[in-house]
Amino acid sequence: ADITIGCMLERLSETGWLDWFAAHADIEETLAYFERIKARPAWKAAITDQAHPIVEQAKRDLRTIRIEDKALAEKIYGPVT
Repeated sequence: ADITIGCMLERLSETGWLDWFAAHADIEETLAYFERIKARPAWKAAITDQAHPIVEQAKRDLRTIRIEDKALAEKIYGPVT
């Protein structure tokens, strides 16, 4: 179960949704759980060490767009509060 939840949280993190949920809901326990998963050697071997350059570029592009294109970010994430 941990790998399934961990991968889901990773996708949410990559797209900015985990930050959004953290800002709008009390998910501190979930974030701590995710940090514990990411600290495991198995996570490093299966996820971190297998990062593909195309995926890493896409993650950077998403972060940049969220910062630079406020109109698009508002359409995706809603009004900034």
